Amino acid sequence: IESLMKEYFQNARVCHGFCRAMIGPAEPVKGVEEVKDSENELRLRTLEEVEELSIKDGIYPDICSIIITLDEGPLEGGTFVLDVGFQEKNLITLFIESHKKELLENFRIGKKLDNVQFKSTAAIYKGAGVVREKEKMGSGIRGGDYRLDISIIHP
Repeated sequence: IESLMKEYFQNARVCHGFCRAMIGPAEPVKGVEEVKDSENELRLRTLEEVEELSIKDGIYPDICSIIITLDEGPLEGGTFVLDVGFQEKNLITLFIESHKKELLENFRIGKKLDNVQFKSTAAIYKGAGVVREKEKMGSGIRGGDYRLDISIIHP
């Protein structure tokens, strides 16, 4: 496995170098710092660096999913990955199927959600959220399912 991982990262590094040569350096992502060992060499962040990441100055990266550990109810202690459907600044929208009743019970309007990790394309940020809206959709492809709006708050 170690040799496969080494080969994968070597290929990724070659591809990254090729892409930079073809299209030039990527534009920096607002609010996300790139970690480099030396000029033009990217590396994985250490655990300590990941622990220190936070969303700062009201700049919210594009969140693609959240990882949440539930703190009450029948699924207490369970960890779930939920995809984000939409985002506008610090407000994210999730869709949960109606048959996941035990999971839905954990999302009451006004409830503060601790132990949330917000996953973007660049990093995973620890934080919290507040359930702002929970609505059952009446029609369309997701008819009967629930839409949840969650505000990202700083811990």
